[in-house]
Amino acid sequence: MFETILAAVDGSEHSEQAVHLAADIATKYKARLMLLHVCPEGSVPEGLRRLASVEFAMPGGSAAARPDVSESVGRIMDPAREGSDAASAAEVYEKLGHQILEYSKGIALEKGVAAVETLLDKGDAADVIVQQADRLGANIIVMGTRGLGTLKGLLVGSVSHKVTQLAPCTCVTVK
Repeated sequence: MFETILAAVDGSEHSEQAVHLAADIATKYKARLMLLHVCPEGSVPEGLRRLASVEFAMPGGSAAARPDVSESVGRIMDPAREGSDAASAAEVYEKLGHQILEYSKGIALEKGVAAVETLLDKGDAADVIVQQADRLGANIIVMGTRGLGTLKGLLVGSVSHKVTQLAPCTCVTVK
């Protein structure tokens, strides 16, 4: 029934729960699991600022192992610092995206998924998720109901809502 599962991940708690469910489905159906993280374009949203500040400010966090990421996050989180620019924001988004994907891939592998692939893209999250699902021939999209989006997402419509309206396949949202 399911050959290709697309799980959209953003580092939120609901996203992590979505990975657990997607991995369970992939294991049951021996399906390929595609993990997709969409890097936003433009300024850094508050949710990602919080994630970055917790991840890189906590003792023993990834900053200790990845000083290059810590420095980039520092430039984004403090625009007054020397070297702060839009290119740095894109760089941080990409590095954080890869970390989120690797973490999610670890969850899937621990659950016994045989075929896990990761994909990093950029743009409007809902549009990219729908485009990638179509391109990959996904049978199902699994994603969290709430991610790291801004208050604007509540007013205009959430990513998960938009994806369920536009997707070419079944969508499952996870709390």
